[in-house]
Amino acid sequence: PIHPSRPAMATRCANVVHQLGHQQRSLCISARRLPSAHVYFPDAGYEFGVVKAFPRKEGTKVEAGDVVAEVEAGPSQLLEVQTARAGTVGKLLKKQGQLVKPGEALVELDVTVSEMALGWYRSLLMGSG
Repeated sequence: PIHPSRPAMATRCANVVHQLGHQQRSLCISARRLPSAHVYFPDAGYEFGVVKAFPRKEGTKVEAGDVVAEVEAGPSQLLEVQTARAGTVGKLLKKQGQLVKPGEALVELDVTVSEMALGWYRSLLMGSG
């Protein structure tokens, strides 16, 4: 079927059963849409943090290791959240001043399929060090 908001772009959809709730959902893919990856607030023993800044704005290209968010996690303690993937900042998912919990997504990146795989591998290496 054709995507209603983008009539010129063909989209393939398949029904997928959500494993937790057994709900029927549609999964749509497009040849023109890059896959997205998220950058999360790390679980480093903090209950929450407060978003202070996003050094990279939407549409900015980033490389693996670039700081994409700054989160205050304690008194005078600013965490620089880095990305494990190269790509383009697609969307800032939180606002400055907003509370975030560990594991919440801060930034959505548009990445290539190969970069998604490389980022997964890099995140495994970072976690084992």
